[in-house]
Amino acid sequence: MPQESHTYLSPAEVASALGVGVSTVKRWVDGDILPAHRTAGGHRKLLLADVLRLVRENEFPHLDLTKLSLQPRADSPHQLRDEMANALSNGDEPRFRSLLLRAYDSGISLAKLADDAIAPAMHAVGHGWEVGRLDVYEEHLGTQICVAALEALRTRVEAGIDRGDRPLALGATPEHDPYLVAGMVVQLTMAEAGWKSIFLGPNMPLESLALAAETEKPRLVFLSASFLADREKFRRDYLELHLRCRAINVGIVLGGQAIDEELRTELPWAFCGHSMSQLVDFVRTLHPLPTRPRRGRPTKSRNAD
Repeated sequence: MPQESHTYLSPAEVASALGVGVSTVKRWVDGDILPAHRTAGGHRKLLLADVLRLVRENEFPHLDLTKLSLQPRADSPHQLRDEMANALSNGDEPRFRSLLLRAYDSGISLAKLADDAIAPAMHAVGHGWEVGRLDVYEEHLGTQICVAALEALRTRVEAGIDRGDRPLALGATPEHDPYLVAGMVVQLTMAEAGWKSIFLGPNMPLESLALAAETEKPRLVFLSASFLADREKFRRDYLELHLRCRAINVGIVLGGQAIDEELRTELPWAFCGHSMSQLVDFVRTLHPLPTRPRRGRPTKSRNAD
């Protein structure tokens, strides 16, 4: 069980770590921005998981999580990316897992981790194979290490999820696409953003994904395409998927390195972006998270039309 799932903090400890006043933290509690628990003596205690979720969703200029006995944020995303790439290239699973979990526990959001570290590190490993610096078995081993670490990270993400009413998202990779990492990252990123997100796995015929949508009635379907075996067949199958999803008012999130500008232009979608941060911005227009403070100040949220 991760530390954050059962550790409680005082408002003074939270205020010191976030660089704000104790009165500010108490206003967040009174305004239902930050959940609090009462002790038998009537004192407020804050769950570490809630505090870290607040940190991941906002910017605090004077943040110092070492005051909570946690790892500080990485000084440089490039440094974290390079260390992750080296761990993957060298087949060092414990090192990669440690880097990923410690970065997440430091308060870095999953979207930022994906965009600034995980995706570039995986790209570096793939490039190493393309130029002959790594053998194909080393590239495959690096991918398996990343998959295993993401599975371990899921316990951290799920520990901080509000189990209330969450919209459903189903996703997969298309037929003949065997890659897991991108779909797993989307699943975890959407889960952190407040969705019940289910990645159905790789190599999924789009007809089956359409059937899953018709049966389960999700709010969104996400499709991550890293490889297309037959571009024209994918286009035909995707258009059929879109028609069936539109008939039941289900939007499609489309992404992946195989979706080039031509396909982005030709195919209909609800969202098609280049980063996890953009995806989070989009899904929050459909299902806003509870109001959170920005730079130490509570703000009012805007509901999507």
